[in-house]
Amino acid sequence: MVCPQKLDERNKRVKTDGLDAKALCLKLDRFVQGNREALALVRVPSEAEEQKRAIHRQREQLVKTRKVLEAQGRSLMVNYGIEPVSQWWKRRTTHQPTPATLNILHSG
Repeated sequence: MVCPQKLDERNKRVKTDGLDAKALCLKLDRFVQGNREALALVRVPSEAEEQKRAIHRQREQLVKTRKVLEAQGRSLMVNYGIEPVSQWWKRRTTHQPTPATLNILHSG
């Protein structure tokens, strides 16, 4: 992977595949000639490592979605005059809604 060339020799903004190909060939030539810093070597992850990363990324996405939904739920509760509590989405066995809360929810 190589960064695209955005400036030409005169520092003018350009973006063409031709310039990118030319820059890549020059860097590859320098690498083959012995300049090991012309290109950076990158290790390709194994399939198992990539699956592990995918699970981690999916979990992060789910946590982010849960936080967004939590904020939306808290906002709705405030709009209806219900004081939000932490982790309101979890089932509570000790909390019973008051008749006033039930009326608000049913009339909503």
